[in-house]
Amino acid sequence: MKKKTVSIVILIILFLVFALYFSPWVKKPNKEIIYVEYNDSLTFNPLQNIDFNVGDNKAYLLISHQDIEELPDGIKKGKVLFCSDNNVLDRLAKNFYHKKSGGDMATCESEILIYHNKKLILSSKIALSKNIIGLQGESIGWADAVNRDSLVSVFKEFNLIKRPVLILE
Repeated sequence: MKKKTVSIVILIILFLVFALYFSPWVKKPNKEIIYVEYNDSLTFNPLQNIDFNVGDNKAYLLISHQDIEELPDGIKKGKVLFCSDNNVLDRLAKNFYHKKSGGDMATCESEILIYHNKKLILSSKIALSKNIIGLQGESIGWADAVNRDSLVSVFKEFNLIKRPVLILE
């Protein structure tokens, strides 16, 4: 009986270690939120009117398994990246300009979620690879990042979340 109990405990621990480091389960909102104001060039920044210098602010990058190996150099390799540093998020907001292309990116599976004062203000598919960064959404189609290198620099400061379960509301 003791041997069976020990075996079950070891299996549970191994499962939790695997889930913790390799594949966290994430419960997230199932809605797209991309507030867009276009100028004449179709360039937009959905974060431009948000003050990230104050308040409880957070950003999450939910990276698909297929995209992890394609991340730009210096960005941590993992399924969930997180930032709550207001200075970093302010830099993100200042560089989060995108230009609508009129096309679509069919394989965009990763996501970005940004919270300002505990309220979800941006939820979108994102392509984040060595070759391309951009947003994909029903309301905007495909939009290329204008400041790719600046965004990579900001995303390098995001940290890995290592827990088996993450619930985002």
